[in-house]
Amino acid sequence: IICVFSSGGPGSGKGSICSRILTDPGFEGVAHVSIGDVLRVEINQKGVDGPLIEQTMKDGQLLPWTKILHYLQKGIDNVVKETGKTCILLDGFPRMVPQAKLFEELKEYKCRDAILLHCSQEEMLRRTANRQDTYQRVDDNRATVLKRIEGYFAETVPVAEYFRTQKRLIEVSSEGTAEETYAQLQPLLQVRSNLQLVIFWMGSRCHFTMLIFCMDFRKNSYKPSSHEFAELFISGGRL
Repeated sequence: IICVFSSGGPGSGKGSICSRILTDPGFEGVAHVSIGDVLRVEINQKGVDGPLIEQTMKDGQLLPWTKILHYLQKGIDNVVKETGKTCILLDGFPRMVPQAKLFEELKEYKCRDAILLHCSQEEMLRRTANRQDTYQRVDDNRATVLKRIEGYFAETVPVAEYFRTQKRLIEVSSEGTAEETYAQLQPLLQVRSNLQLVIFWMGSRCHFTMLIFCMDFRKNSYKPSSHEFAELFISGGRL
């Protein structure tokens, strides 16, 4: 299962941008898992950890890593079974560098790029305040949002630097509308996929996985046979 991380502060527009990616015909092989949505389902269904999750969210805190991993894997497994897609856009994860490193050690997942949405604290506060007028979340009151923003800058921003140093970070401003943000992001995603193909055609055999990633990210169905792969390599064909 191939994973692409999506990160940003509360109200930065992660959900809207993830939804926009999912409706883009160029990325029809992508499915979406929001760790926040997965946890809210557990609360609404009155699961065994529901009270703990609800209180933790109200306090603006994070669940223990073992709990997050359990529900994250549960969410991924459910989406893969429902959609048959194996390229997953993870919304709101990882929150800390140790989480990123531990998740990347799991053999069942191939972690690729991370998307970061830059948004000012003032804009995040404005959006979360407006969100309360349309629907209520346990973690959307002002005091909790301020605590979540503080945690974001203290713990999640270093995650961006972790991916940036590895040249795996795609970052754009999300101060504008969702469409304006996606207009910045879409070509960067496209270039990233094309770049991986270009690197492969330069001759390094180790980038075969990246070729499969690009196809999975767009179509999710193309798996070249060894014969097809040889023809593509010889011809330098575009996929």
